[in-house]
Amino acid sequence: MKYDIYYQNSAGKKLDLCNIPYLLETGDILDFEWDYTTSTNYNTYGGKINGFTKSVRSKKLRLTIFAMTEAEYKSALDTMIDAFEYDIINRSTGRLYVNGNYLRCYITAGAFEEWEYTANFMSVELTLTTEYPMWIVERQWNFAKTGNLAQGSKKYPNRYPYRYANGTTTGIVYQRCNSPANFQIVFNGPVADPHVIIDGLTYGLVNVDLEESEYAIIDSFTSTITKYCRDGTIENIYNNRTRENSVFTKLRTGSLNVQWTGEYLLSIVVFEERSMPRWS
Repeated sequence: MKYDIYYQNSAGKKLDLCNIPYLLETGDILDFEWDYTTSTNYNTYGGKINGFTKSVRSKKLRLTIFAMTEAEYKSALDTMIDAFEYDIINRSTGRLYVNGNYLRCYITAGAFEEWEYTANFMSVELTLTTEYPMWIVERQWNFAKTGNLAQGSKKYPNRYPYRYANGTTTGIVYQRCNSPANFQIVFNGPVADPHVIIDGLTYGLVNVDLEESEYAIIDSFTSTITKYCRDGTIENIYNNRTRENSVFTKLRTGSLNVQWTGEYLLSIVVFEERSMPRWS
């Protein structure tokens, strides 16, 4: 099987771990383990598992660092350490990617071996530490602008975002992991007070105007709602969310109906999580 494995730090710096100068040898990054709580059965042997969780985990990666020239070798070492320590200093996780799946993590330690004064190679065992030991693959659905607003459709006073019309645009999102999934919903301007109904629940914004080239993101993983303005500024619009239900409610497993007005470009990104990277 061919692997595409690389580390990308929180500034976007990418280190390919399958090609010179960084050659991945082995590691336990595919291993997984669940924590569990138990209670004792005092009437007989054994006990009962009460629940499962996951805590902070550390994994190992063994690399060979190699280059044709001394200058390239030294540059590779400096680039690697700078990429890892950027995340540490800024308290912002990088990502280890395996065939399109990623693990949010830090590189917290390195043990160097087999380095010699005259050789342009060495071995290093890296320690990867993750606060969230789940592999994630992102699946995105884009719903095109249709301009589908029927004659006589109603809008509540005070720019409340619901329009009722028989011209509602519909679509489908399919969520295939075993548990409810985190997501991002991206509303692209121009639009006022955008909203979408997914599986009967409303995810939307109130008293928010998005101009051309502006967009807003509802992120359930971070529980944030952010507006990205055309002048480059970023606004926290958490208090402008709709309140019928939590706009951070995760998406259940299965085929989910999507309804929106069709007046703007809408994107829904589903974060499918597994203990091991998905191979198919």
